[in-house]
Amino acid sequence: MKEIRSQLSRGFSESLMSPGPSSSEASPRVEEDELPQWEKDYYPWSLLLRSMVLIGKQSAILLFVYFQLASWNPAHHKVLHSCRPSLMGSWSYLCEATKACARCFPLVAASTSMITAGRFMLQSRLFYHMLQSRALIDFHNYKISADIFVIVVIGGCFLMSLVHIAMDIFLPPHAGVQRLTNICTVYLVPCAIFFGLYDSASDVERHFVPLTKFYEENPLHAKVHLGASELYLEEELKSASVKSRQRTRSAAQGDTYSLNQLLDETLKVAQPYEGKIATASTPLAPVAHRSKTSRNLFKGLWPARLLLDPRLDDQDSIGFKHAWLAFSVMFVLIQAAVLVSLVSSGLGELWDAQADHYPYGTVEVNGSHYEHVGVGYCRELGMKIPDGYYTALSNLVAPPNIAAEPPAPRRGLAVAKISAPRNAKAPRSNAAAAKRKKAQSSSRSISVQPDVLPYSFLETRSDLNPLKKKRDPEAAALEEWHHDSEQTCAKHCSSNPNCGAYAVDQDKCTIYLKVAGQAPQGWSDFIERAAAHQGPAVVQQTN
Repeated sequence: MKEIRSQLSRGFSESLMSPGPSSSEASPRVEEDELPQWEKDYYPWSLLLRSMVLIGKQSAILLFVYFQLASWNPAHHKVLHSCRPSLMGSWSYLCEATKACARCFPLVAASTSMITAGRFMLQSRLFYHMLQSRALIDFHNYKISADIFVIVVIGGCFLMSLVHIAMDIFLPPHAGVQRLTNICTVYLVPCAIFFGLYDSASDVERHFVPLTKFYEENPLHAKVHLGASELYLEEELKSASVKSRQRTRSAAQGDTYSLNQLLDETLKVAQPYEGKIATASTPLAPVAHRSKTSRNLFKGLWPARLLLDPRLDDQDSIGFKHAWLAFSVMFVLIQAAVLVSLVSSGLGELWDAQADHYPYGTVEVNGSHYEHVGVGYCRELGMKIPDGYYTALSNLVAPPNIAAEPPAPRRGLAVAKISAPRNAKAPRSNAAAAKRKKAQSSSRSISVQPDVLPYSFLETRSDLNPLKKKRDPEAAALEEWHHDSEQTCAKHCSSNPNCGAYAVDQDKCTIYLKVAGQAPQGWSDFIERAAAHQGPAVVQQTN
């Protein structure tokens, strides 16, 4: 069987002047270094790289958004509502549902972006082969605003995230200006940038070779080539590809064939677009054509029936199949990761919405459950300071009788209470305990960031085995003392139903109250004046 010469391996340098040599002619191959750069961009592995770069910006933005919303990120409270049933009542179920949708948005968007990348590879490759055969394809203009799938899935998740933000504004503890500014900065603005990049990446024709690039190598040959080219509509080639495959397979009689044979048969079946016919009244009317708008992202994958035909045996098609296989492996891995994340997120939000269940990572101390808020001192929305009191850790647990090196400076660890024991009794307040005055500048308060005992061990090398690490016994004793002091601080918060959160730094336990009150005996009140409240204070963040 005679085989038509592969235009891809030869390049346009020798194919623009003639319609193609006969099957009996021998044609020299053009070295890859002699091909123009735009033609190299349509090679299989180059297309794979271009498709990954095309969605790389989108992926970076979605990864940033997902990190801001992930449940394992301690700072997710700065964007998402706590959805505590004690504050919202039955609204907490809707709050958890909208929170789950907000976390689903970057995952579903990443999954859809991979489909866009595959569509770009297929349509770009088919455009290149058809251009070699003097055929120009008018692909449908894809718009995300016209795709029902994108509107329902991606748009629905984003809309529910906006509902979640609205609930944060209108339901207690009512988000302030600073919190809304942070939400716009780390969520709304990145999402708007993503939609813009996604719309640009979906317009495949925008990324085809420009006419200036096509002409700059050999203007005369390019002019002759384009002058002999025909315009084909996407739906015409799509329907013709079904008949051409049947005819080519019948002619091959079970044997393999090349992509050029399949495309030549497709162009024989398809009818080129002729444009509007001039009439007597408008003999010089311009040929007008408006591309149709695609309403389905998946319908743009139809070139796969031509480019990935299992009976194609030419080297160019085999190379493209290998590149597509690599893309398929990445696609499956990403889809599996997205599916696992979606299921775990949905189950986690359903668990958190139950009355007797608590978010992942909470710690139970004496019947009360605490959630890690972040590093620093506890603050309400708008960086308001709740009322409270504090004491030295040495007053709670006797420190070890050792002399240790000064620890490296670190900030305190803040923990918020999300539940309280049923029969907890409030400690008695001491009316004789006076509030500390601003003149006492020698003592530290929560307005200062004190040093915190490092959590890492001090390590020494053994002389006998230089690869073996030994724990410093003094550092181990200090760490054990600090851990016992932290537990004692948490137990004190659990015993007080008015305690909403606590923070532990190097030498101090700080208790934050829901309703303003006086410090018990042995504790000191805050120097800072607590913010005025119409209801109980709710810790949402740290400083």
